Amino acid sequence: MASHYEAWQRIRAKGRTHFIVTRGVLFFGGIMFVSMTAHNLIANKQESAIEHILYALMSLVIWPAAGYSWGVVMWKRFEPKYSNPNHSEISQGNPR
Repeated sequence: MASHYEAWQRIRAKGRTHFIVTRGVLFFGGIMFVSMTAHNLIANKQESAIEHILYALMSLVIWPAAGYSWGVVMWKRFEPKYSNPNHSEISQGNPR
């Protein structure tokens, strides 16, 4: 099994933008968009079709933006943590 350092090096090689777009906008934002839109459709059956469409359109802006923010924060968190090959999780207070 690859260490966290090795895994991060593979991710890092693809670049910050790739990480933010794929893991933040598409993965996090996409999952949240689908799940929250489905929840809205199920929980608010009494709303009109236009209200559901408007909600979906707002979600299509909000969740990818949230995913972008998530991607930036995670990159900033992981970059210093896993860029050093001598990094020890025990020294960070996270014993394995």
